[in-house]
Amino acid sequence: MNGKKTTIKDVAKKAGVSISVVSYILNDTPGQSFPEETREKIIKIAQELEYTPSYFAKGMRNRKSNNIGVVLFWRIGDTVASEVLLGISKITEKYDNNIVLCIPSEKKNEFNYAALYKQRQIDGILFISPFSAEKNYDEEKHIKLIKDEKIPAVIINGITNDESLNYIYIDFYNSTNMATRYLAECGHKKIAYFMPSKHETAITQVNERLYGFHDAIKSLDTVEGTIVDSEDLDKLAKRIIGGDGPTAVVLNKIGYAKKFYDGMKKYGVRIPEDLSVIAASDDITADYFDKPLTTVKIPLSEIGETGANLLFDILNGENNKQQLKLKNYIIERKSCNVKS
Repeated sequence: MNGKKTTIKDVAKKAGVSISVVSYILNDTPGQSFPEETREKIIKIAQELEYTPSYFAKGMRNRKSNNIGVVLFWRIGDTVASEVLLGISKITEKYDNNIVLCIPSEKKNEFNYAALYKQRQIDGILFISPFSAEKNYDEEKHIKLIKDEKIPAVIINGITNDESLNYIYIDFYNSTNMATRYLAECGHKKIAYFMPSKHETAITQVNERLYGFHDAIKSLDTVEGTIVDSEDLDKLAKRIIGGDGPTAVVLNKIGYAKKFYDGMKKYGVRIPEDLSVIAASDDITADYFDKPLTTVKIPLSEIGETGANLLFDILNGENNKQQLKLKNYIIERKSCNVKS
């Protein structure tokens, strides 16, 4: 076409039919019937001319943008964020929709997702709350705006609990609780919890994981629990070598595994012969340690998929309000021993 974009008019002209006939056939419009020969001819011509329908124009006719807003309050490079976004993208692709990232500025009181919705540039939002306890973050304010503007929405990892909206919660609390109970079931009586660096202690998920460990220890009468700061690896290793340390450790998340493995190796502490280790999160690196790391899998991609499916249900007129918490599960590898 000499660099010129093919239009529906070009397809109709070459096929010798009206523009409306081409539109009906290519959009598979319900209630419109045409001879199979005509249908095949138009599809073939459209392919030959490399005709691409304008989904923006189609969206205007349907009063839809075919765009889903994803409201983010944290770094896209974060492992949790990446997995949730991956799940969302699987579903938006299935529905032939696009993702529009919306990053609000709390300081400037700019809630760009509301403006985009009013301008019909997005059809609804997946609102993903921050993991850190940001002093400027006011979820109640956002929930009020979403309701006032009647924005179709699903809240992921929210700290509110509005029964008129759909929520999906990420169960960080259960990840360490489950990991601790798993070690107890393996026969360990002295279990330590490896805390992250001090600058991360304000992060919501860090606190939820700490509570999960504490509550598991409280419920296990015969198990002794201790907290180990990430800066005290040397002290921990020496206690284990001296026979006075824990026999198992729960890592706050897999991101600390390399530092922990290296610290134990430095002092000759063997995993799992001398120390069983489990991480309260999972990623692809777990299989590549000297002793592949047993982990708790938080189904982040599935959370993204479920949230996106819920949003499309809302957009399609289904209004069953749901508040979901998907189950975590253990992935057993080779970093934990059973104590006799």
